[in-house]
Amino acid sequence: MATRAAEPVETPPTPPTPSTRNDRNESWSAQTRAGRQAMRERHLAQAESFLSSALETAETFRARDVRVDVSFGNLVQLASIYECERRFADAKRILLQIETVAGRRRIPTRTVARYRARYEERVALMLHRRLQIGSAAEGDQATSYDDLIRLAADAFHVDPALVKAVVAAESNFEARAVSPVGAQGLMQLMPETARAMGVRRPFKPSENIEGGVRYLRSLLDRFDELGLALAAYNAGPHVVERYGGIPPYPETEQYVTRVLSHYRRYRASFD
Repeated sequence: MATRAAEPVETPPTPPTPSTRNDRNESWSAQTRAGRQAMRERHLAQAESFLSSALETAETFRARDVRVDVSFGNLVQLASIYECERRFADAKRILLQIETVAGRRRIPTRTVARYRARYEERVALMLHRRLQIGSAAEGDQATSYDDLIRLAADAFHVDPALVKAVVAAESNFEARAVSPVGAQGLMQLMPETARAMGVRRPFKPSENIEGGVRYLRSLLDRFDELGLALAAYNAGPHVVERYGGIPPYPETEQYVTRVLSHYRRYRASFD
């Protein structure tokens, strides 16, 4: 993978802290405002410092104080920004902080799960917006989809070379391709799969790639082996489970071989 340029080191300022029990409300508000402003300006280390301090202040309020929920929400937003900027360790740290505080305050597990779901929704929304911006550069050349592939692959933690290999095998980079059985677009999504992955316009490359990578990620999580996940993408996961391996279909066997061949070839283009 390409080496990312080192980011400038931010020195977080000392967040405002309460000095007496009477000024906790003012302190929480100041910390929250400062954190949100830093987040808008993409000073993420500063934002984390302020918002973490705001959460610490919120912990001193009564058990069900709404400011705890607001603090969690701000940190969820920050974690989603970290995730979309490929700072995965930072995103994980923020989510762990939320879960730790939730455990101390005995917040129900189902409530914590909702914060996780909100985080995943924000990541998906931010990715979709970035893809929409990037879609202006879409064209007919295979390489013109590389940026869209990389964005979606990074968001769902899939090797972009593998995504490009699937696109090549499925549609040969033809955005309006339709198979005899009705699969559509670059990653040849069946209509029911497209709907399940939230794809409303399967012939729009940005949406199709996002939905296809989301589906591929689910198959990689479901099966322990890359070959099985690819076979499931072609023949369906239930067929792979029924046979306990790559089904003995010539089309599927050739498909897996073809994708893996493309995969080896495309790795260099993403290095």
